[in-house]
Amino acid sequence: MKLSELQSRAGSFTLGEKMALRERVAFQKTIYLLQELGALERKYRFSWYIFGPYSPELAKTGFDFIEGGKDADMPISQEFDAALLEFKKMTEHAPCRPDLWLELLACLVYKKRHNVNKEEAFASLKEHQSYFNDDLLEKGWKVVSRFFP
Repeated sequence: MKLSELQSRAGSFTLGEKMALRERVAFQKTIYLLQELGALERKYRFSWYIFGPYSPELAKTGFDFIEGGKDADMPISQEFDAALLEFKKMTEHAPCRPDLWLELLACLVYKKRHNVNKEEAFASLKEHQSYFNDDLLEKGWKVVSRFFP
């Protein structure tokens, strides 16, 4: 599948000529969550950065698309359709701006995957991303626990 088709099917990010920070964050978090759900064959390496999980390689893929028109191949798994459905269920009733919801979910999944418990995850996010309040963190944790037991 090409990146442009993935963009269309996921519906959670836009890759345009003048990509704002929000759009870049949504792009990174969408690919991270889809990867964690098992939708993608290719595995980008993510590390913790300012807004949570970030992949420099994925950022380059996005910029190559925007600046050079290079529509990258995004090999999908056999579970793609099921994983995309789960992704859409996770994101369809966002209790805040969609890009913030993607950011929160990706951050919580990343923390959970790195064996950080709920209390430590919340404390870290509240310290570094203070726009995530207790109510939003709880809602995010509930969703992440459902899809990433």
